[in-house]
Amino acid sequence: MNPEPKKLSISVMGAEHGILVGRKIVEALGYPAYICILKSEDKQSIAITPCSRKHVLSFKVPDNYAEQRNAKFRIYSHAFIEELLIANDLEPAKTHRVIGEYSEEHNAAIFPLKVL
Repeated sequence: MNPEPKKLSISVMGAEHGILVGRKIVEALGYPAYICILKSEDKQSIAITPCSRKHVLSFKVPDNYAEQRNAKFRIYSHAFIEELLIANDLEPAKTHRVIGEYSEEHNAAIFPLKVL
């Protein structure tokens, strides 16, 4: 019997042009030093996955993120967020909570945007 997939969430902050990456996502990925946010070709989903520092879209996970309970991990990109919101007909000035799940097969947290 397969275990239930881990439910995870991100907040896509339209007004601030950012993504809030929760601690549970980083934990599910094994607390990597760097993560990447990748979008599907149709821009209807994004994936957060561990990557190397050298990857073009790499973002450093805050040091001691596991222990610092008050630390926040936000990634800002005006163009990236705007493109996702427009492609999915989402209100650009709102914050959208997106529920996804961890894929062990891909070692990634995957978030469908079109279902919002």
